Amino acid sequence: MTNRTGSYVISECFKQLSAEDNKLLYEAAIESCLDLAIDHEGSLSLIRVFNTIQGLQRYRLLYILSANVAYLSQDQEGNYVVQKLISLNNPFLTQKICHHLRGYYATISLQKGGSHIAEQCLDTEWKSWVVEDFLSSLETPLNAAIDEFGNYVIQKALKVTKKSGSPLYQKLLLCLQPHLSILESGYGRNVFNLITGGK
Repeated sequence: MTNRTGSYVISECFKQLSAEDNKLLYEAAIESCLDLAIDHEGSLSLIRVFNTIQGLQRYRLLYILSANVAYLSQDQEGNYVVQKLISLNNPFLTQKICHHLRGYYATISLQKGGSHIAEQCLDTEWKSWVVEDFLSSLETPLNAAIDEFGNYVIQKALKVTKKSGSPLYQKLLLCLQPHLSILESGYGRNVFNLITGGK
């Protein structure tokens, strides 16, 4: 599954054979899922597994991966696996992922792949956990707002909390407004425009 040709063969097995016939392949994927998730070809293979694995084996695979999302979210390949997990739109799984990422949102928001995960989590009913992470220290929202990737997460956080009428919107504004002069240029410009209503 970490070899381009080999992963094609495995993929064909998943397509052509029954779940029962693929049981041993699924078992191997479950046992190696964390190693697969951080390998380029392996992560693509693992995402293909999501599409066909069923029953208890599916539950076991998703349980292991969701329990390790803090680690996977910070990996160049693993973050794609986490994004795929969230896109499965399984409320129980998504809640577990959002919960395991508490304490990591500010960190992953400053990373290319991780910022996409933080934005996805802001689209869930557990968005408050993301925003609360940013509000855990006064400088965290500003650090994200002036970052190449973090600024998108802060923009999203401002939009979703404002739309939902959450008191967290005002708390974010209180952290960011004293720094408007810093936000006016560079990566912070979009956050500045969002706060001031500029274009």
